[in-house]
Amino acid sequence: MSFLEDIRAAADAVRSCGEVSVISHIDADGISSEAILAMALSREGIHVSTTFVRQLDPLTLDQIPDDSSLKIFSDLGSGQQQMLMEKGLDPSKTIIIDHHVSQPVDSKDPFIEVNCLNHGHEKMSAAGVSYLVARELDSINTDLAKLAIIGNIGDMMDREHLRLIGPAREILQDGIRHGTVELWERDLNIYGISTRPLPQSLAYSDDMEIPGVSRDIDGAGKFLERIGIVPLKPNKWPVWENLLFDQKQQVCSAVIEQMVAHGKDTSRLFSDHYLFPDEDKYHAPLRNASEFATMLNSCGRWQRP
Repeated sequence: MSFLEDIRAAADAVRSCGEVSVISHIDADGISSEAILAMALSREGIHVSTTFVRQLDPLTLDQIPDDSSLKIFSDLGSGQQQMLMEKGLDPSKTIIIDHHVSQPVDSKDPFIEVNCLNHGHEKMSAAGVSYLVARELDSINTDLAKLAIIGNIGDMMDREHLRLIGPAREILQDGIRHGTVELWERDLNIYGISTRPLPQSLAYSDDMEIPGVSRDIDGAGKFLERIGIVPLKPNKWPVWENLLFDQKQQVCSAVIEQMVAHGKDTSRLFSDHYLFPDEDKYHAPLRNASEFATMLNSCGRWQRP
């Protein structure tokens, strides 16, 4: 079956049921994936209950409801199909939505598996797959593209290419068309664009080695002051998101000059950022995908999804 056929098979199975139990991984991708599924299923009038787990093993299998509900595993399950079969789950009432390596069981009745990796899509997370199933259920669910992007960024699907690619890029376009996502293409590759004081963002960028700036917040502050970017008031620096376009150009030019002058690699200087205009600036950690994903990962670590 093709990826689209797998998606449609999962959507058809959902439409024919009245109750769903979602079992999801407790990290940014799993939480985003569960949120997409829960919202889409609720819109179909289907009752949803959720269980979050760190991994699937014999102990956590006991947390799976022993009832007649359709079971959906999100961001896990592909590599544990033998265990699920031994648990006695009905393959026709079990959906696996995942992006990890699959280990299918040798059975005439396999589980309903929607796994992007099985179809060569390596740069998409489970939240992206969940979104495609939700969109297949009803096009109204395109408003959930934002959550899929958070899950993809949380699982660092943009890390290699510094941008989302493949089906994840198509999901991004859905979010842009819907107006819930704004793309800042080839922007400065720093973290914390909505919350971190600019010297801190520059000093702790993972991908840029800026002499006199990297791992030196005071040095980063002096670097910015030399090019005319100054604190808004004592000890209060602007964040990258709030700089004017000309100021951003000024910073980027100065960073390039500093790196080139010292023979540093500038190939990872720019990356895409994904912002959410529907989130107000008073809730800055929710303003962009990277920081939103960090927050969800923190919730997962504290088991407070």
